[in-house]
Amino acid sequence: MMKKRIILPLLFVVCCTIFAEQNLYSIQTTIGIMSREVHEYAYQGDSVISRLDWNETTTPFFGINGSVLVNSFLLSINLESAVALKSGSLQDFDFSTSYGGVISQYSQHELYLDKDFSIAGNIKYVVNLASFSLLPKVGYAYRNVKLSAQDGYLQYPESGVWDPDAEKTYVQGTLISYEQVIYYPYLGLDINWILSCRFALTFITSYGFNVCIDSVDSHYSRALRFCDSMRGGHRFTIGVCGQFKLSYFSRTLLLFGCEYINMPLVRGTTSSGVIGVSDTGPQIDKGYGSGVLRAL
Repeated sequence: MMKKRIILPLLFVVCCTIFAEQNLYSIQTTIGIMSREVHEYAYQGDSVISRLDWNETTTPFFGINGSVLVNSFLLSINLESAVALKSGSLQDFDFSTSYGGVISQYSQHELYLDKDFSIAGNIKYVVNLASFSLLPKVGYAYRNVKLSAQDGYLQYPESGVWDPDAEKTYVQGTLISYEQVIYYPYLGLDINWILSCRFALTFITSYGFNVCIDSVDSHYSRALRFCDSMRGGHRFTIGVCGQFKLSYFSRTLLLFGCEYINMPLVRGTTSSGVIGVSDTGPQIDKGYGSGVLRAL
């Protein structure tokens, strides 16, 4: 494992929500913009031999949330999906174990989001305290994301040591695809602060534990597919949301908010196999491992 554990932001969301509320239930629709990073690692022993930096920018998303209040318990389910489009870039680094871990090869490609779907459900217990409400919660979340890298260029110097000024070989088509499934339980606390009869603020916190990540990394130019399995991760979320009631008697609210999500490095096992017809499936690569530091 790398001696230095790196922590980077995973997801930053700014959203606008229209909220239709009744006494016992509510339906909430959301549109927003997010940016995120996924850092994918390959290890040989404790040495990093490859790193892929998926940098996604300004991707629009939409969602719907339904909630039902039963006594003091609020049951909620949330669905979200992002718009598939070109957004950002991929940087691919290979490191040489013969030269003390220096960068030996480099490539850069255009990033495309192929799909992004998530579903989460939780139960909150509502505690009303004057102008504040405390909502401790427990829930479970699932997300499936697929990214692909297209076109771009390669820099594979014969010297075995990468130079940013090295000759570029331009390529076309889909070179790499990366699909990730992540699922985990979480605990959290929301604090609702009523500032007036028409305006309130909600502060959001959650902690995801025992995070499980399964990924498939396909390198089409090499006709190889790598399947990674990582367990025992942690995921932290903080956010704030403003709620504005359109009129005193209205049951429709307009919400504006943002979230920041962080997940430290998670390591696991990797297996590999060829893309296409094969007599065997992916085989465990002994002595090698995987890791992901994600910004989703």
